[in-house]
Amino acid sequence: MKTCWPQAILIALISLGLQGCKRTALPGELSQALREGTEFELISLDPMDNKDSTAPDRLSTFLILGRTTMVDKETRDALVRSIEHSTLPRTVFLACIFEPRHVVRVKQKGESFDFLICFACGELYVNKGGKRAGEFLFDRKDKNLFNKVFTDAGLKLAPQ
Repeated sequence: MKTCWPQAILIALISLGLQGCKRTALPGELSQALREGTEFELISLDPMDNKDSTAPDRLSTFLILGRTTMVDKETRDALVRSIEHSTLPRTVFLACIFEPRHVVRVKQKGESFDFLICFACGELYVNKGGKRAGEFLFDRKDKNLFNKVFTDAGLKLAPQ
């Protein structure tokens, strides 16, 4: 009688390894929109300006300081990689006020996806069509990358 233990162990290890290869906590639809979106826009917000929350230049009640379309594929890919690698499952409640200053808006198949990033809290909120589609923890390691991309694109940044 032949034993299959070595093969079973090998298959189990490969399966576990593949499970660990998932690059992001973003659900498939959100990750796909981020990677395959046809339009890619950067939006800079000032979350502290709440003078007129009904003004037309706002996103989720936050004042829009500026916006620009992203066309450089290399920079876009760097931001997508950063968002995917920095997004973590929400495992704890943070006692922090969500005040995003960076937004990446992607359009895919007629839908708009807003990735709102708060580096102060380390959180990412994703809205699909203006409605909340997910809340995640977000690693702050690439804050300087986002600041540089936004300022290089001519966008003003709110005080941080």
